[in-house]
Amino acid sequence: MEAVNLLPAYARSGRRWAAVGKELEAKRVLMIGGIAAGAIAIGLGAAYAYERSVVNDKKSQVNDATARLTAVNAQAAPIRAVAADASARLSAAQAVVNNRVPWENIEAGLSRVLPNQVYLTSLAVSTPTPAASLAAAAPGTAAAPAVPGAAPIGFSIGGSASSQVRVALVLDRLATLPWLTDVTLVSVSRTATGPTSSGGGDSFSINATFQPTGG
Repeated sequence: MEAVNLLPAYARSGRRWAAVGKELEAKRVLMIGGIAAGAIAIGLGAAYAYERSVVNDKKSQVNDATARLTAVNAQAAPIRAVAADASARLSAAQAVVNNRVPWENIEAGLSRVLPNQVYLTSLAVSTPTPAASLAAAAPGTAAAPAVPGAAPIGFSIGGSASSQVRVALVLDRLATLPWLTDVTLVSVSRTATGPTSSGGGDSFSINATFQPTGG
């Protein structure tokens, strides 16, 4: 049989690359490999140290910024408290102004619209309590801003008229006033004495909703 050479062509005897590496000793090869591995390890260590330094610097900057923000918030806290207190007082004062009952306008308006032979015996307006709003705005407390006109204000009158026709006319006249809504007859009854000297009359009671800002 003919022998077959399984070596690659470049490693066969007589080839250019067949003797490459033969002159290197094992110790020398190991030394070169160790030097290369050490250089790679030193490079990786230096890169790790640099990145760690960058991360530490960023953390230090974040901590400094957080400390400054905390200090600024501490300084601004009293200012915010004063501003909140002023806002609460302003809201309470605005609620008082908006819910103020203009009695002079009420009396003038009623005197204009009430028909003849009608007399009032009672007049009431159930207003919100301003003291409660002001107490809620005391220093150191947080008060919700008042919404003007949010709570309905009750209005009621009582009186007597010469006839039920006059009572109906009172209802119609009151409905024309811009600061009254939902005018409702609560009761009406015949009495022995009335607003005129001719005899009895009809006593009535009327309720409505009062709008301080109306008209």
